[in-house]
Amino acid sequence: MPWSKQDYPSSMKNLDEHVKEKAIEIGNSLLENGYEENRAIPIAISQAKEWAENHSASASSDTPSRHTSSQSSSSSQSSSSSQSSSSASGNEADIPYHVLPDNGEWIVKREGHDQVLLRSQKKDEVLEKAKQWGSSKQTRVYIHRENGTIQEVQQYAEMS
Repeated sequence: MPWSKQDYPSSMKNLDEHVKEKAIEIGNSLLENGYEENRAIPIAISQAKEWAENHSASASSDTPSRHTSSQSSSSSQSSSSSQSSSSASGNEADIPYHVLPDNGEWIVKREGHDQVLLRSQKKDEVLEKAKQWGSSKQTRVYIHRENGTIQEVQQYAEMS
């Protein structure tokens, strides 16, 4: 059964409100993808906490918004290697990719970074590339719906 702001696992009750909302969103996506509830809950909480840490770090950056960019796809692709080398966490494999809607187009970004790595009119094109990158970096790919909510999470990192 999907969770909501009013009905969610008790282990989420002490989370900050914005973290709880993200955990619910991630948890529902995991459940939709066939995860058992007892496995989805700790994954959702962990990923929501990680998101909150990265989100608060990006909110304090000089750029005004994570979800807008005036870069063309060719300029953002050519500079993607410099962005990954300046990763805030120091381990770029820990930084998931996000496939996001952006003004009628689809983009790929690393979590906590403003730089658009790829832009296209077609979601399938950016999704294919994001999955390749996620697989090669052994990290997650968050696939968002057109309304911005998480549709699916692809896990490429090895689970310990």
